[in-house]
Amino acid sequence: MTLVDRRNDGSAEAIRHSASDGESPPLVPFTLCVGITGHRHEALPPGYLAKLPGLIRETLTMLIRGAEAVRASADDCFAAGGTRLVFVSALADGTDQIAAEAALELGFSLQSALPFAREEYRRDFNRAEAATRFDALVGKAEHVNMTPISAALCATASSRRSRFHSHPMPASAVTPNDRYASHAD
Repeated sequence: MTLVDRRNDGSAEAIRHSASDGESPPLVPFTLCVGITGHRHEALPPGYLAKLPGLIRETLTMLIRGAEAVRASADDCFAAGGTRLVFVSALADGTDQIAAEAALELGFSLQSALPFAREEYRRDFNRAEAATRFDALVGKAEHVNMTPISAALCATASSRRSRFHSHPMPASAVTPNDRYASHAD
């Protein structure tokens, strides 16, 4: 096996290792792991909401192409089997669910990191459609990690979140964080 030491100065020095020398680490799979979080459904302007799935698919496709180029340039450094695509999401109503669906369409495996116990979190959705999408996405997830937070903390977090989400994002907003700039904790 030949491993290539790619240094910051752009030079490449081949370092020979015998696969049987017992000192070489095993080759790791090449993995592209992406996480997206964004605004909830009610905070997204209708025109933006319609465009969002396509924009997310386009962005994820660009990331996949970039990852494949990196992999091709250093293929001998990674285990056989191609690029593993992993998408991480909290699956909240809105951008999180839209992005998770787009990632699944593009061949990503889904891993979900829920901020509350599943049933507590599900009750936080204001729309029946969001709860149904949530259930479907959880069912497609390779892993679901839940934070063991009490119902009291869930209620406090939900109250804070509704304060922030009571003001829709203006259609002219450039960055997602602009909407929160005027809110103080």
